[in-house]
Amino acid sequence: MSGRMRSDQIPSLNPRQLSTLRQRSTSGSAVIANLDALNEEIVEQAAVSGARVLETEDADVPETMAPATPETEKTMSMEPPEMIPDPEAELQQEIAALEAQLAAQREREAAAAEESEESAAGAGEPPTMEQQVVGMLHKHPKAPTEQQIAALKQKYGENGLNVIALGEDDVYIFTYLRRKQLQSIQQATAKQAQIEGMASDPEEYMTEQVLKMCVVWPKLGVNFWYNSRSGVIPTLYSAVMLNSYHLNPQQAMVLTAQL
Repeated sequence: MSGRMRSDQIPSLNPRQLSTLRQRSTSGSAVIANLDALNEEIVEQAAVSGARVLETEDADVPETMAPATPETEKTMSMEPPEMIPDPEAELQQEIAALEAQLAAQREREAAAAEESEESAAGAGEPPTMEQQVVGMLHKHPKAPTEQQIAALKQKYGENGLNVIALGEDDVYIFTYLRRKQLQSIQQATAKQAQIEGMASDPEEYMTEQVLKMCVVWPKLGVNFWYNSRSGVIPTLYSAVMLNSYHLNPQQAMVLTAQL
């Protein structure tokens, strides 16, 4: 037990031993200097390692697009020019659409008229003459629509329109002749006879003026006056005058009764 030292006993150093220990120990300033040098070495190694990493990353990055110049930015920002609508083309499209609507409406009205005639025939009752005439009007490819007919009735009166059908292509809507209109036509006919003398026919001139004033559909053009069937004009004139109550004595007597 004499060869061992207890852990709770601290050996003491003599002066010589203390002097030798101080000479061999490192001073505090040297330790700090060594730490600074170590830090600098670590920083340098880290910088070298980081530069190598950056070089490796740059080598793997694909080449990007060249930086945009003011010219390329201007080209990329340009938008396609706005198309200016053509007013004439839009108008033609609107007209075509309206014509298509009118044609479709006429087809529906003609189909309705045919269906009405077929239903009347199926019921065992033959269509009346009035129904046949109105049916021929609706079958005409250029017949006025129900809205147009309603507008004409508003203008000439609810009972102021009549239709006459002389054939499939000779269907006319007319109104009766007013007294003031007749007086105006008679005055114009007299002046025409004075100007042209015997060269003109007053009755023919009056007939033309009456039809121009009273036929509301279709519009009577040059083709009507020169190429229509020879009996169309006098027959149509007679129908207008008859509906204007220009009756001969026999007709007037048929409509007369004694009270």
